[in-house]
Amino acid sequence: MKTYADLGLALVDASVVGLAERLGVHEVATLNRRDFFVVPPRHVDAFTLLP
Repeated sequence: MKTYADLGLALVDASVVGLAERLGVHEVATLNRRDFFVVPPRHVDAFTLLP
């Protein structure tokens, strides 16, 4: 969260990114597309955002 402090990344979004990395998930359902475009996951090139 320190890395993206100026983005205003919420704890919930940061947790989703961390859990997705830990579980190897590459698809994320969200209405907050901006944060998931900006924060790069470590396990894939980019998240597939749903819907």
